[in-house]
Order: sequence, then C-alpha cells, then structure tokens
Amino acid sequence: MRAVPWPVPLAALGLCLLSDGAAAADDPPARRFAIMVASNHGGADRPVLRHAHSDARAFSDVIVELGGVLPGDVKTLLEPGPDEVLAAFADAAALVRAAAQSGARVDLVAYYSGHSDEEGILLGERRLGYTALRAAVDAVPASVRVVVLDSCSSGALLRTKGGVRVAPFLIDQATDVAGTAFLLSSSADEPAQESDRIGGSFFTQSLITGLRGAADFGRDGTVTLTEAYRFAFDETLARTERTSGGAQHPAWDMKLSGAGDFVITDLRDASSQLVLDEDVAGRVFIRGARGELLAELQKQRDQPLHLSVPAGSYSLLVKGVGTSSADVEVLRGGATVVRDADLARVQTEPTTARGDVEERSPRPDAGAAWRIGGTAASISGAVAFVALGSAALYLTAVASSPAGDGDTKQAALDFGPWILVGTGAGALVGLAGAATLAMAPAEP
Repeated sequence: MRAVPWPVPLAALGLCLLSDGAAAADDPPARRFAIMVASNHGGADRPVLRHAHSDARAFSDVIVELGGVLPGDVKTLLEPGPDEVLAAFADAAALVRAAAQSGARVDLVAYYSGHSDEEGILLGERRLGYTALRAAVDAVPASVRVVVLDSCSSGALLRTKGGVRVAPFLIDQATDVAGTAFLLSSSADEPAQESDRIGGSFFTQSLITGLRGAADFGRDGTVTLTEAYRFAFDETLARTERTSGGAQHPAWDMKLSGAGDFVITDLRDASSQLVLDEDVAGRVFIRGARGELLAELQKQRDQPLHLSVPAGSYSLLVKGVGTSSADVEVLRGGATVVRDADLARVQTEPTTARGDVEERSPRPDAGAAWRIGGTAASISGAVAFVALGSAALYLTAVASSPAGDGDTKQAALDFGPWILVGTGAGALVGLAGAATLAMAPAEP
C-alpha cells in the first residue's frame, strides 16, 4: 500500500468558498479535505481491475484543479486494508475539527474505486462493510461530506441504515448547505464497468467530464452536486447500454439540509479553458498529449461548451454526420476556441475486433452463405441419389427379368448407365454439401 500523508500542522488558507458568488470579505477561509482510495484487487475470486488507481488520480486532479482542494489536503490510499481506510477518516475528523476552530467552513470529499458487493467495499481479501463506512463518514464533523463509490453493487449502500433517498434537485446555491451525499456508480445488483478503450471506468470518466464543465447546465461557471450526478447518470447509462456488461444505472443518497445545492467545482477561475463553439456537434472525444481520454460527451449544436482543462496539447475527435479531428494547443490564462471550420474531415478505417468486444452490435454473418449453400447441396444431392438410385434399381430389375418384352429390356439397358451416373453425381453433390456445412464459419 502507498499513501500520501496528511499535511501537519494546519495552516490558515485563503481558499474561496465554492458557492453562488464569492465569500464575503470578513468570512473565514474555507477548506476542503479529500480522501482517495483505490484497490484493483477484490479477492481471489474476482478479476483484477486495471484502472482503479488511474481513476482515483484523475478524480483527485479535477478536485484539486477546480474543487477548492489543495494538493497537500489530499490523502491517497492505494491497495489499503479496511483498518487503513478507517484510520484515514479518523485523521480527517481530527483535521476538520482543528480547521473549524477558526470558524472556517470545512468540507470533505471522499472517493473509492475498486470492487464491492452487497455488503461492503472489497479491499484485497477483506471487506469494509457499508455500515462501518457510513459510521466513519458521519464521524467527520465537516459541513458537507461527499462520498463517491465507483464499484459493483455500490447501490446496495442504500439498503443500510440511513439510506433513504430524498430529492436532490434544490433551487439555488446557498452557502448554508450541510449534510452527507453519496454518489454511487451502479444499482444494488449491477456491475460497475471499466473499459480499456477509455482507460478507466465509465462512471468516473463521465463524472470527471461533468465536473470540468460539461455538467454546467445553469451556464453560471459552476457545477453543483446535482448537476454532476445528472450528467454522470445520463452519460454512464448511454455509454453502457450496449456493452457486454449491460446498462449501468448510477444511484444517489443525498441528505443535505439548507436552502441550496452544493457547488463541487468552480470553473470561473480556471487557468485555461477549451471551448467548443456553437457549430460543433456530435460525439466528442478529447485526449491528452499521452493519448489518455480526458473527456467524452455529446455536444449539441447552437450551444457553446466550456471545459476547464490544464494548459497543454490535446487531440479532438468529433463523430457527427461524418468524423473530423483537430490538434489543439490550450494556453494558460485564456480560452482556446474550436470551431467546426477548425476540424479536418477524416476517413474512418474499417477494423475487425479481436478479443473481448466491449460494445456489441449486430454484424453480418460471414458463414450464412456457406451454410445455406451447403444445406441446399446436401438436400438436393440426397434427393437425387435416392430418386435416381431407385430408378436404377428398377431398370436393373426390368433388364434382368426373364419376363417382359424386348423393347422394355432394351430401354432399360440404354438408360440404365446414365441413371447410374446421375445417382453417383447426386451422391457427390450431397457429400460436397455436407463438407461445406462442416467448413462454414461459426455464427457470430
């Protein structure tokens, strides 16, 4: 297990409160702590995941860039045991108490990526039950506690004590919101799926894309918890409906009091932005300089989309009426706008999938013609063999019979050899049909 320790001692911070509008000048500074937990291993009877660690790092990056969390206020646990996770929450509780003594508002954001089942999250060969996890979260005296669980059957947490759904769609963004919110990647009986194509899980990738600005439905430069969940739900469901794992339905448990919603990322002070102009439309894929997928989303025409991203080089692929792409350099301190005219049309290359195919769709059956032809040949050959063979036997009997007139016997002798040839040909056709069926490609 590798861990990044908490900062000690605490220092006074001048972070702005992520709410609707800036904090008043005499308000105490606000602070957010974060716990990132990732485990690729969920026991000997479960497959080893590939992307839990990278998912946790990606989520950590976005809340540090846009979520008011200082890098030193993030504790990261990779492949921990239950005791280490519980200790991290206990440490967070002590840090929150100390920070709150100055009157500051203090929040907690926790994230887990890995395996889980109906009873709890799975950390190697051990389990941390949902009841114990809830208790550890509730023991942190933060104003708002946001917990993201990206794991199979995470929706089962709703069955534990206190898991009562309440409508999260609040009307404004006040600073007095308090309570606990769980965002869960799947329902109680569904797998949470990751993909090598996107280099992570569908839910975390969708959530991060939303936090970077795609979920700013109010177009006010902030992303609230409600907006983030709404975007992640729609995108996760859309992207998993045709996967081999089946449709994945995120869930939520929000128990927040107060007159507003909780802002989780603030895009207004981002150091750099990538803007997709109004005339860009289609499925958009944005990759970083190393080829990693930064964002995937459906862009609608006639509405610009602002995404807060670090300065650097990016490649864009847009699949709409056709497929187009562009290489973009995003500079620090400004917005880089991409218009449809900046995109170059590309010719897609037909490919054949090998191995495990994530997104399955009907495809032509290459062996259908073989099977149809083979079946027809087998049937026709068998019919010819039986019919002509029967005729040959009859003519043979007539020709060898002592009774009967001479003309009939002569006709039998004249046509008999040809019928025997036809019988043999029928047999050959039937055998060829059977061979064709045996060699036909299997059904997809």
